[in-house]
Amino acid sequence: MKRKTRRSFLRNAGLGGTVLLGLGVGPGAGAAESTTGVEWSLADATSDWPTYRGTAARAGFTSAAGPVEAPASRRFAESGPSIDSNLAVADGVAYFVRNRARPSLAAFDLDQETTVWETDVTPGSAAGVTLADDTVYVVGGSQQSPECVPVPPTLAAVDAADGTVEWDHEFDPVTVTWPTVADGRTFVVADDSLVAIDDGGAVAWRTDLADGTAADRTLVPTVADDLVVTADDDGVVAVDQADGSEAWRLDVPDAGRPSIADGSVYATTRHGVVAIDLADGSERWHASGSPSDGSVDPSGAPAVGPDRLYVPVDEEHVAALSTADGSTEWRSDRLGDVSVVGGGQTVYAAVSDPESRQVAVYALDSADGETRWEFEPESPFPVQSPAVTGGALLFGGEALTVLVTE
Repeated sequence: MKRKTRRSFLRNAGLGGTVLLGLGVGPGAGAAESTTGVEWSLADATSDWPTYRGTAARAGFTSAAGPVEAPASRRFAESGPSIDSNLAVADGVAYFVRNRARPSLAAFDLDQETTVWETDVTPGSAAGVTLADDTVYVVGGSQQSPECVPVPPTLAAVDAADGTVEWDHEFDPVTVTWPTVADGRTFVVADDSLVAIDDGGAVAWRTDLADGTAADRTLVPTVADDLVVTADDDGVVAVDQADGSEAWRLDVPDAGRPSIADGSVYATTRHGVVAIDLADGSERWHASGSPSDGSVDPSGAPAVGPDRLYVPVDEEHVAALSTADGSTEWRSDRLGDVSVVGGGQTVYAAVSDPESRQVAVYALDSADGETRWEFEPESPFPVQSPAVTGGALLFGGEALTVLVTE
């Protein structure tokens, strides 16, 4: 039977079209005056952001521009409770996990400001959401539920049109990372193994990683050129997407989440960034240094754009490095505890500092790091994984927020 697509479902449900939004503007550098009656739609956007950091390669950068000038904002408070996942955005619909006593995966139509459907997911810690081939994949569960009862992690495949659970797979391990989907398979790090799940929920293969990998839930796999790449306690490893056999391994102490772009793997380390040839695992360059001299000491995943990659530095700055040799091209002013994504000629730095309760989003010029604008959400709830799509920047937190240039 032919399955309904997202487009056909929304069209049949009468959820297409463009609306006029009453928008407010956050304070900060380059802030615009309050604006109303802005015509805006994501239904026909030419770019999507269907997974954490944009694609299975986790580059965190898209050629499509987000808001360049000081943006108007739209806060979908009615989409609450708080959003406890990344956003997956396609065809004008955002998919995310709502933080309830019993968490739910929701599809929210951004034009109509309407929840299309909602489906319960396994309770536990923050979930990862990925959209691929009209299916939403979500991992939920952790060592304990909110009721302090052990909950096995579960990967669920949900029909994007109506929220029906197509299949699920329960893991024996305690720790499972967010899912990466490519060519009909879902890849996760489960305890000290990299696991491939077939479309249907069966394990296709399992490859052992270094002992101790399970302690880091942030090691989301990346996929490109028929290789699955991740980090473990010994370094960065690539395996064959078809059977899980090891293709190469590079000893990189304290490697973080890798990103892939243009035939290179970029991974943060405790004291720098390493660039690795995707084909054979050889090191292309390694940028390192100390925070005091303005060189790179990154603490998060790099966003890789044309000619430059952008990394959090010292947990307070953003630095731009040349993809050719790793040299530092610029370093931003002090911002706070940042995560970085990019679109077009703009780098977006989301700041969430639990101690100071500082929450903000900064837009930086990708060429020189100058601040174009900043936005402060209405509440100090941490900003969750921004998405760049359709000329807009979207992020979760206490509510779903959309920033768009008038």
